[in-house]
Amino acid sequence: MRHETAMFDVPRRLSLPVQVANSIRKAILDGAWKGFLPSERHLSELFKASRPVVHTALHLLAKENLVDIRRCRRTRLLARGSRLASPRSRLVTIVTGEPTSQIPSAA
Repeated sequence: MRHETAMFDVPRRLSLPVQVANSIRKAILDGAWKGFLPSERHLSELFKASRPVVHTALHLLAKENLVDIRRCRRTRLLARGSRLASPRSRLVTIVTGEPTSQIPSAA
């Protein structure tokens, strides 16, 4: 029976802070706010979630460099106006046993 589950994609359950972060991210990218986000209290009313859930969601967005959170200051949007790079984008290095001049190009 254990091998049968490997054939299927198991649905992933997203926590409430992740769901709220996804909603805030979409609103930011759609241009809902300029410069600064509303207060945590206002966001909690907008997204029908508790303030601690919104607080955690904002910190998830801060890890993605989408917002700048400072104590006793408004949450500032970063890189406004540009499409933000995915938080999953990474530098890729290729290590081969052949010189790169001998590798056929993809073009």
